[in-house]
Amino acid sequence: METAGILNINTLSKRHNNYKLPGLSMKTCRNKSNKFALILFALLPLLLFSSCNRKKAFTVDNMMESKIKFDLDQLDSDGLTGADDGKRSISYEFCIPDNKLNRDKVKKIDKTIQFTKAMGRSMCGKNQILCMGHTHQPNAVKVLSRLAELNYVEKITETYFE
Repeated sequence: METAGILNINTLSKRHNNYKLPGLSMKTCRNKSNKFALILFALLPLLLFSSCNRKKAFTVDNMMESKIKFDLDQLDSDGLTGADDGKRSISYEFCIPDNKLNRDKVKKIDKTIQFTKAMGRSMCGKNQILCMGHTHQPNAVKVLSRLAELNYVEKITETYFE
């Protein structure tokens, strides 16, 4: 029954039955929709988590976000970079507030660190000390990551000793 432009559910069902397409009924539409939804929900977690393990490519944007201002992907398992016939370590520097507690903590993380009162390229302030280390050590990437986690380390930059 139709009253004042409002359609009744029974009327819709009857109208639907008048416009049947061969092989297509409300039941098959529902089954196809359910199959589609099932496939979608099965694939959704794969799509969402497939990018979780991907390493970010080294870009200017990533470098700006990170405290470590050089590409760690260039390091091999020995912390060296370059061609096989010319491997070298990367020297780096950063500033920390100059006190015994901070120096001890940094030295505990990175055995290659040397402390100096110079400003360096990092432009250490009056109450800071320059820390200089290199990547030729076991687990160099892990060491650098642990240093970068220290809240008083602002950035770690490559040193060139010009």
